[in-house]
Amino acid sequence: MLTYSKLWILLKKRGMKKTDLKKPNGPLSSATLAKLGKNEYVSSEILGRICDFLNCQPGDIMENVTPEDIEKAGQAMNDLVNQTMTILESTTDMSREEILKQFQQEIPTFIEKLSNN
Repeated sequence: MLTYSKLWILLKKRGMKKTDLKKPNGPLSSATLAKLGKNEYVSSEILGRICDFLNCQPGDIMENVTPEDIEKAGQAMNDLVNQTMTILESTTDMSREEILKQFQQEIPTFIEKLSNN
């Protein structure tokens, strides 16, 4: 499956937003931008327009991801969470359940902070 996550990362690095790709100043219609957001098919002509606009290569804005890649990434994420939980348990003398309960209480504040930055 082709994904355009590299495009969104490139825009972020350049201080741009997805909407900067929209017409009249950018090369894309709102409908095409929505397709990219859902990793749906877009023509090579559109990919070329994006590359021309951003002065980059197709590999800079998209990649092919297999189901195995997604599974590996999910497993790596689970492993990191479990390692972090083990470290927190040993350094805070809190149980896993206590740590998770505290996270649940703090998540709304964390999300608000992320939204404001």
